Amino acid sequence: MIEADGIEAISISYTAGVAAAALTGLGPSEFSFLLLIGAALLALDCAVHREGPKFRGNLMLFLLGAFSFSCANIPQYRPQLFIKELEWTKMRIQSIPFADKNVNHILTALLTGDRNLVDKDTVRAFRESGAAHILALSGMHLGIIYGILGILAKPLGKSGAALRIRSIFIIAFCALYTALTGAGPSLVRALLFIILREISSNNRHRRRDSGKLFCTALLLQLNLDPLSIKSLSFQLSYLAMTGICFVYPALHNWYAKACEGKIPKFSIAARIWDTCALSVSCQIFTGPLAWLRFGVFPKYFLLTNLLCLPLSEALILCGLACFFLNIAGITVAPLVRLTGWLCRTLEYCLEVIAGM
Repeated sequence: MIEADGIEAISISYTAGVAAAALTGLGPSEFSFLLLIGAALLALDCAVHREGPKFRGNLMLFLLGAFSFSCANIPQYRPQLFIKELEWTKMRIQSIPFADKNVNHILTALLTGDRNLVDKDTVRAFRESGAAHILALSGMHLGIIYGILGILAKPLGKSGAALRIRSIFIIAFCALYTALTGAGPSLVRALLFIILREISSNNRHRRRDSGKLFCTALLLQLNLDPLSIKSLSFQLSYLAMTGICFVYPALHNWYAKACEGKIPKFSIAARIWDTCALSVSCQIFTGPLAWLRFGVFPKYFLLTNLLCLPLSEALILCGLACFFLNIAGITVAPLVRLTGWLCRTLEYCLEVIAGM
């Protein structure tokens, strides 16, 4: 019996073990098997003494986390899936007839994560304005796609069977997109959140708890790939989600309390506050790591997110529409022009903010 209270304690203890092994550079050796033996002895002790200090259960999980990381350090071949399909996707995006080819390059980066074709000045503007997370394929992009899929699936209805079909459709598409684009740590994190959220949505008798979703996803991802804890993408993604899950709700509720719960459905002020609350929540946790790794802290991150997040969401939505119409051999000139305008406007805003 594991004497750790709930998924939160289990996840934190296991993650601490993985992190400790990563920091010490623990690799496969006789010592790593001592960790497994120690964890097994603690598990046996927990099973015999059902009532006792929770420390034993937490220590067992810590040792298992360290053991998992040490075993994952064994060199292994990890082939990338869907290489041909990914190249075909990039070719299709490049063939969309935008007036400015840089739009094709930026759209390729936003939809596939390949930014090799994006010019250096554009990459610098994204980085210096605090919008690097927009250009790099991240959980935000999968979250936008998830939202689009949710809207497309609404006609299915709200019956139990319809909700299950909707969830299967959304999870399958998001999993395919994650695999197609290389299954980076940030995308895997977002996919796990989507899967857990859809499972929770189909269980009407269970209240959704963002903290439990966070800890369950963290535990699952580190079990699937303990080495991902060394990835900057993994670290920034979970730090951002720490803010979203544990800080953002409080900031979001301040506005609701100030309005005494009477917030119009399409309130611009509420949307601005919501974006600011989300940006601050993420920056509190990701800012220090960005400063340590790059020596840069974006001073105007609030302005960047207020202007650029809506633009990037609209750009991804229009870009996806152009992509699927291109596959069908259809070119809608107004949509192509709108997508190009959104991209150029996004670039302009970032260049202005980077130069401030």
